[in-house]
Amino acid sequence: MGQIEELPDDFDTSVNLNGAPPSPPSAPPAAPPSSTKPPPEPPSDDAPPSTAPALPPSLAEIHDRSSAELLEMMNRTPLFMTELDETDGAGGENVDLEALKALAWDGTPFEVADNFRDQGNECFRASKWRDAVEFYEKGLAVLRQESVKRDAPTAETLNPSITSPEETSGPPHPPSSNNDNSSTVDEAARIPALTTSLHLNLAATNLHLRNYRRVLTSCASAIALSPNNPKPYYRSAQALLSLSRLPAAADAVRRASGLAPADPAIATLAKKIETRAAELSAQDRARQEREARVRRERRVLGLALKARRVQFRTTSNPPDLEDAALQLQDKADPASLLTYPLLLLYPLHAQSDFLKAVRETETVGEVLETALPAPWDGPGEYARVEGVECYMETVGGKGLVKVGRKVGVATVLGGGKVEVVDGVVSVFVLPKARVAAWIAEWKRRRGLAGS
Repeated sequence: MGQIEELPDDFDTSVNLNGAPPSPPSAPPAAPPSSTKPPPEPPSDDAPPSTAPALPPSLAEIHDRSSAELLEMMNRTPLFMTELDETDGAGGENVDLEALKALAWDGTPFEVADNFRDQGNECFRASKWRDAVEFYEKGLAVLRQESVKRDAPTAETLNPSITSPEETSGPPHPPSSNNDNSSTVDEAARIPALTTSLHLNLAATNLHLRNYRRVLTSCASAIALSPNNPKPYYRSAQALLSLSRLPAAADAVRRASGLAPADPAIATLAKKIETRAAELSAQDRARQEREARVRRERRVLGLALKARRVQFRTTSNPPDLEDAALQLQDKADPASLLTYPLLLLYPLHAQSDFLKAVRETETVGEVLETALPAPWDGPGEYARVEGVECYMETVGGKGLVKVGRKVGVATVLGGGKVEVVDGVVSVFVLPKARVAAWIAEWKRRRGLAGS
């Protein structure tokens, strides 16, 4: 059976396939036999030449690199990046990445801005709010720059008589393509709608970021471009609701409802604003009533202290009494029982006892019995009420008044010699044996020695 062979592309088609086959080339004459063998070749250190085909340049460049080096190179390639690396690994510029970045600015201003909007939308769907804001703002910047270029005056618009040398002496300019002009005009007509869309998308993204002031700015720009669009009013109402500016929110949602009366989202927002307004109104009424009650109680308390001739003074730095307070048993009746926060001071031992509510009908001795004996009194100097004496500072802190154990609190405070400071009654408690030394030291510190 005959054998069929495939002919190469460069086979000579002029060969006559019907003729006799060409005779094979004659073999070269054989060398005469020799009795001596040729000397053996000396061993060579060089490896024999490889018969494998050469690698393409791109593969040859990485053929001898390690796996770690290959992973590092791939991480600098945009399609394989696991993290953003804007260098080439040696401190230079990542050319591939910069080329991809440049593609974002390839096209007409409308196409570039529209591309930024699409990228922003992708980030929005992925909840990447800050990235979305960046893309929307880039799109607006492109359109803003294009608007400035269109509105900029040219030499011809400033002075129509001025012409360039080419226009006077050269051949006429070839007419521009109608398709190019129509495309430019069509894009220029679509720019306001794209600008409005970018402002609205930016507002929606800033709502998620709680940048409510920026939401209002974006919506105002969208309304200026598209006053009959309900979306900017709707998103303005959302931001105003979050800022608790309820009258403005109600006005914005009412305008949105007027433009889209059947929109369920607008109706839901209107109901939410109405509910929030009712809640705030109720809270405001409660606050006003609470403030009015506090003013009444203070006025009644002032009348009660005045009727009892109690001296009262406040300082610029009152103590934190927590829930303790000077108050009437019936806060609406100045004649009802009055209670005082009372502070027992033990100056010789730097100790104190704070009693939150002492009735004005109690005696000083009854008050002491609630605190003595003191748990920190090792020597037992305060073991018995009869073994101590009590003193209070006079009005202005210029003197001391001894207070007997059988005297009532109301009698002490109503005598006109002592005062209640920041709503607290302060009483010094000392062992009888050490009273004289303490009074002398107290006078020395107040500069009253010898008086």
